[in-house]
Amino acid sequence: MTTKHLSLLVLILAALGFPKMLVLDDSKSQRAQPESELVARLPYETFELSLREGAWIGLFAVSSDGQKFYIRDASGNLLVFDRQGKRVAEIPMPVPLDCVEIGPDGSIVTVGSCQDLRPRFRPSNSDAEIEEIGDEQRIWVIRSDGAIDKARTEGFNRALDEFLDKHARSGDCFVQVAFYTGTQLGLQISAPVSLKDGMPTLKQETGLLVLRDDGRFDGLYYAWAASGDSRLILEDSRLVGLEAQNEWMSKGFSWTEYVIFDENGEEFVRSEAPAYPKEPVPMRLIQRQLQASKNLSLKLQDLHEKEGVILIQKGARLDAQGRLYLPGMTTVSRINSVPVPGQGRLPTQDGYVIARFTRDGVFDKIVARLKIPIDVRPHQLWDFDAAGNLYYLQFSTEGVEIHCVPTTSEEPSST
Repeated sequence: MTTKHLSLLVLILAALGFPKMLVLDDSKSQRAQPESELVARLPYETFELSLREGAWIGLFAVSSDGQKFYIRDASGNLLVFDRQGKRVAEIPMPVPLDCVEIGPDGSIVTVGSCQDLRPRFRPSNSDAEIEEIGDEQRIWVIRSDGAIDKARTEGFNRALDEFLDKHARSGDCFVQVAFYTGTQLGLQISAPVSLKDGMPTLKQETGLLVLRDDGRFDGLYYAWAASGDSRLILEDSRLVGLEAQNEWMSKGFSWTEYVIFDENGEEFVRSEAPAYPKEPVPMRLIQRQLQASKNLSLKLQDLHEKEGVILIQKGARLDAQGRLYLPGMTTVSRINSVPVPGQGRLPTQDGYVIARFTRDGVFDKIVARLKIPIDVRPHQLWDFDAAGNLYYLQFSTEGVEIHCVPTTSEEPSST
């Protein structure tokens, strides 16, 4: 395995421990645009941006009732908008926003992906530099008024420390907040990867860690995704335990070619990415409160036959009905740019898709096709409300658009 492949593999393993990729024939892709509704359009002048410094919109979240939208711009604060596009609040952030989720009560949790976060002080003089103050911690909870919630911050960090100490773990990264209910926090752990006899090896398990604000933890689930209310977790039955995870890794990856074209239609990047097998994947849908589960098979081949995309798992989520939303990139994509008044042009890349599977693991359809700014975390640019409506950002010549894909009900499963 080359150094390039190992570096890319580390990135691929980063989301949920094993962010799988499915390689599909792009020539078979059905390009019909998914049905969505434009909720609001926010002019670029609404935000504080600095394209030359790479400071852009790095976070989008939706309140549980679908009535408020949270966007972080270059100021580092959270701007809150209603469904008419009116800014209703600006929440000052006393801690940098890294991996973020909004709770049902409007509180915000921010988790350092691979490092602790330190509180900061923003002087009233806007030209003055922001100062870092206080002690570092991995997890911070911030109330809707911008004040630090000391009790929940202390509780979640105590739970994390107990987990790390009990299992003698170090070097973990948290690449996604799978859910935040206010009292429970689900974190996708990426464990360190090393080479042993030329093969990538994990020294500790990867998975979904559930922390509680009273200082307890629920241990690891070997999960691809979870629902925002924490009730449902989709677990990969093949990857239970460290031995199983390393055995899966030892089988190696197949690699497929992808290409990115620039605005002039010239080849910009041509490289390879790990490919995921087309065979169905055995899964287990866990209902945590009922302490029940059901086995299912995730039929990735159905997607292969109908769409033709490379499916990556980073950012995968479940809705309240237990349906899996799996993000990915097509094998062919293009770089474009959008004019931003007073800032120049914002580089974007097309080819980002969100695929939906039924709660029985059958591919349903591509529900969204996005053009995303370069060098952002794409999975932090779309979100669900409690009803299961999907919201995402699009970047047009007229501003930042909030789109909604309304939820649909699924007939009860026959199994």
